[in-house]
Amino acid sequence: MNISKTVGLQFIIEQHYMSKIAAFPLELVLLPNEQQALHLFEGRYRQLYEHHKNGEPFVIVYQSSGKLSAYGSLVKIDQTAEIYPDGTIDVIIKGIAAFAIHNFEEKGKKTLYPIVKGEKILPDGKADQTLKSIFNTYLSKMCKKPPINKEFDLFYIAQRLNLDNIQKKKLMLMIENQKMNRYLLNQIKLVSSCLEQEEKLKQKFHLN
Repeated sequence: MNISKTVGLQFIIEQHYMSKIAAFPLELVLLPNEQQALHLFEGRYRQLYEHHKNGEPFVIVYQSSGKLSAYGSLVKIDQTAEIYPDGTIDVIIKGIAAFAIHNFEEKGKKTLYPIVKGEKILPDGKADQTLKSIFNTYLSKMCKKPPINKEFDLFYIAQRLNLDNIQKKKLMLMIENQKMNRYLLNQIKLVSSCLEQEEKLKQKFHLN
């Protein structure tokens, strides 16, 4: 099945064409190095686990309201947390890159799980000094732990801001670092503004 692209995909795409790769449709977007727990119970995805448990990459195809996107997250199984007597499995997956999907098949010729064709997309993710400074100030105001690694990137900031799936997808589709930096700056300003308004309302309530 061909998937119609919902946005104008003018990508700076890494020259890494993947002819066929396993897929798992979910309402989930993972950024590079972001982790997520999954419980695998369907037979087709337990088969996917058997074929990819040693770190082979597969694609989480973003799905919303039953509709498949032309966007996905290239991921790998980072850890097998638990295998239960009924055959179901708990795993931790880890994001690697974004993935532009050109074609989706409900299952492969020799597999129960879906297969996609597409391309890996990986912006360099460099955070500029302005963003880093404002992010550190934001963490301090929120009484949150500062980054352990001083060389953190855009993806780390996005994770700490708890962006939702739509916001993460929008960020990754920007590709250009300048746009990504600006987007995260605006997100920090928006969150900070909302918190300031909440604080003012609390003070006003106490005064009354």
